[in-house]
Amino acid sequence: YSKLYIVGDFNLSNVEYSSWEFGITHNPVEQAFIHTLNNLGMTQHISDPTHKHGNTLDLLLSNCPTSLSDIKVEDQHKICFSDHFPITFNIKSNVKRKVPTATLG
Repeated sequence: YSKLYIVGDFNLSNVEYSSWEFGITHNPVEQAFIHTLNNLGMTQHISDPTHKHGNTLDLLLSNCPTSLSDIKVEDQHKICFSDHFPITFNIKSNVKRKVPTATLG
């Protein structure tokens, strides 16, 4: 694989995300997480809060940021009822489909 996307609720409540750094925290577990993802060339794309208490807990990580567009943190109840806000985004991709071959019997 060449493109990797990871999306989920990571519950890293002490990390402060910014657009120019992956994240800042004083928690050793969170520091190890950030360090590992930085070493893997991953970018964190969500900077707005994704939880009703103002934390960014839900992350969108990728190793090819130019393939993502229209990244949005939606209204809390737009898609489902949760204490987290949904994240929507588009992935730009060229899909090459295999042409089916017919077998004659």
